[in-house]
Amino acid sequence: MKPTFTRLLLCATIGALFSGPLQAKEIEPTSITVLLRSTLASLESNEKLPKSTSRALAQLEQIAPRLDPIFPVPLTYSQGDIAAMERHNLTRYYKIDTSDKSKDAVQEMLTGLKNNPLVTSAQITPALGTQEDAISVVPLAKPGTVQHGFPDYTSQQYYKNGLAPQGGFMLGGLNSIAARVYPGGDGEYARVISTEWSHWSYTHVDLPRPFIEHGDTGDSTPDYHDTSSAGIMFSKDNGFGTTGFVPKAQAGYSQFDHPEGSSLFKLAQHLQPGDVVQVGIHVRAPLPIPMDVCDKEDRNACFLPVEAAHSVADEISYLTQEKGVHVIIAAANGNINLDHPYFKGQYDRKRYDSGAIYAGAADPTNGIRAHFSEHGSRVDLFSWGWNVTTTSCDGVDCAEDMYTDSYSGTSASNPIIAGAVAQVQSIAFAHGLGAIPPKKMRQVLVDTGHPLPFPDPQRPVGMQPDVEAAVKFLLNEDKPPVVVELPQAIIAADSTDVVAPTSGTISFALDGSDSKNAVKYQWAKLRGSTLLTDMEESIAKVFARPDDHGENTYQLTVTGKDGKQSSATINITIVAPVVNISGATAIVAGQKASLKAQANFSGAYSWTVLNANGQQVMQGTQQALSLSTLSAGNYKITAHVASPNGERKISAQHNLTVKNAEVSHPPTVVISGPNQATAGTSVTLDASGSSAGNGGTLSYSWTVSPQAPFTTNGARLTFTAPVLTEDVAYVFTATVRDGKLSAQQDHLVMVEAEDVPPSPPPLPVEECKPLWKQGPAYQGGDQVQHNGRIYRAMWYTTREPGDPATTDTIGQGWGFEWADKGACTK
Repeated sequence: MKPTFTRLLLCATIGALFSGPLQAKEIEPTSITVLLRSTLASLESNEKLPKSTSRALAQLEQIAPRLDPIFPVPLTYSQGDIAAMERHNLTRYYKIDTSDKSKDAVQEMLTGLKNNPLVTSAQITPALGTQEDAISVVPLAKPGTVQHGFPDYTSQQYYKNGLAPQGGFMLGGLNSIAARVYPGGDGEYARVISTEWSHWSYTHVDLPRPFIEHGDTGDSTPDYHDTSSAGIMFSKDNGFGTTGFVPKAQAGYSQFDHPEGSSLFKLAQHLQPGDVVQVGIHVRAPLPIPMDVCDKEDRNACFLPVEAAHSVADEISYLTQEKGVHVIIAAANGNINLDHPYFKGQYDRKRYDSGAIYAGAADPTNGIRAHFSEHGSRVDLFSWGWNVTTTSCDGVDCAEDMYTDSYSGTSASNPIIAGAVAQVQSIAFAHGLGAIPPKKMRQVLVDTGHPLPFPDPQRPVGMQPDVEAAVKFLLNEDKPPVVVELPQAIIAADSTDVVAPTSGTISFALDGSDSKNAVKYQWAKLRGSTLLTDMEESIAKVFARPDDHGENTYQLTVTGKDGKQSSATINITIVAPVVNISGATAIVAGQKASLKAQANFSGAYSWTVLNANGQQVMQGTQQALSLSTLSAGNYKITAHVASPNGERKISAQHNLTVKNAEVSHPPTVVISGPNQATAGTSVTLDASGSSAGNGGTLSYSWTVSPQAPFTTNGARLTFTAPVLTEDVAYVFTATVRDGKLSAQQDHLVMVEAEDVPPSPPPLPVEECKPLWKQGPAYQGGDQVQHNGRIYRAMWYTTREPGDPATTDTIGQGWGFEWADKGACTK
């Protein structure tokens, strides 16, 4: 029994996709895409241009001093390859950088271009949508107990099931599971390339690593968007998680940089007929766009298919018609009618047809078009645009077992349809039908598909594919199918990085012996300066010379029994041999230290150490060299590395300074100031005459004994001599620090006592009186004994005698409550 999970509802926040910030700033145009009637090179090199054409060319150069080709012709292209590019206008597209121009200046330039007779079309290049435009997804809570240590969500992939709705939804699936019984039904013969902002999580337990990673992916990080798309198409059939439409397909990734970046054209050089490319991208409509076309308050949310960029549409046309590649693109999440007159027939298949499949989206909860989906006659096929269960990823730190049941948008329907196309194509390959032409594949899926349960004739989104029905149509099952084992080229190499020799040559093997169903092998070098031999064997040999540095591309084409072919490529980078030395450049004699050499190839290490006079004073034969025995001086150290057969020899130098250990001396403390003081006088002591034994900045602190108040200002101390009854010697101690060591010095100041009057004569001794008691009041004349002395009340009092504030002890006779009459006798 498969574990269950709590189905999480999609957050109601759709973000920028539907409403977005109402005060969002319009995105400034950064470039203009121009299609000329002839290539700029042919115009500029023609010395016999008609005058009208010359004037138009001069005007064009004045409007746009710089036109950069969007699709530069590769140097390796033959005349036939160039002719193929020309059939799709690719040699005549140019871009103009407008990033430094105002909106009005861009519009003025655009008008001038459109009026120029040499210009076929000109448009502000649509801005690429971002991941922030996509509908948010919610990760699934993991079940408490699962098999294999991972959850199983395959029972929730309703979009793959049969035509009957399940799971409380009102939309059925694409009948993919029923088609898996056919040879090729798991995608064994399919190649699927996902083209998005960033790649899927290559560490996800349910997803494969790519057989090709194309584009500038050096700084890219995995994201949830492509991770979810990948899970729909080709997550593994491993008994847990999710299972894609074609779990055994070769999966690749290509980064879509921007609409004028020609990434699809560059990818085409690595593709072969029958490949499937899923373009999970949409673009923002160039502004202004009328409100009756897009009524969103956030004008940046007026999304269109990537073919809104004219160059991208022709780029895709090149892939489908010249390369035989199936291209599936998201119809976009702009809720825009592509049949609107504003587009002037741009999406009318009768006027222009790139061969791509436009994927719309449906809401499976109610069986109608998803309210965000583009619509119109150009939207060929639709599928689930909400509540899609698949793999997921949470930013850079992607958990290896993260899933979601809320992947949505045409972002979700697009890989569903791409997965269906790949499954049908794989089955076709397995039955000897070869690569189905892209437009035929699209028509078969439309003809055998099924409409929405509740379609809106005014807002059509096409048909939902039925994989099993499409396969039956192609196979014409009235006749027994012929199953053909297709060849598959597979290349292996010990390493994709090879270190060049310093003399002679080195060789390495390219192994194609693991290729499947191959009866013939043919190797070719597509790029690089190395020498390729044994080109008709399963294992080819490559020879590299000392200067053969750089990237080399090799292709293996295998042929099967029926003449069908399969190709694969491998990139091998040849690098120069190097050795690097790591370690200190300065040490103290006797210090425990060492240097280490590291080469980029295996070999034997040796060292030579020369002193300042060029004399060898040390050598070594290990990878590390100890330095502890070197005396003070300057040394030039050389590390040598040689490979076992001597074809690689390299050395590196390292300069080292050995210093004698420094002898540290504490500061010398000098205090100036008086040694005697009288009461009330100010005394200043000064330690600024101190010096640092090792240089550096001095700091000062002071103490005094016995304790007395003083103030300091850096090296100076100020002290006011107190009034004393006897002479007192004060010892002031200055502590001076230089940052490493410290020293102290004492300075004595004798403070002399102040002259005081003689003490009064002792009071007479009287006989003891009654003890003083607290509480009763005493009248003037009363005498009491307290603490061994006799006291006489001066007037009415209740206070304690002996208190200096109330007791006369020297015979003043007034102002006191008690008079001290002296000690009492017994």
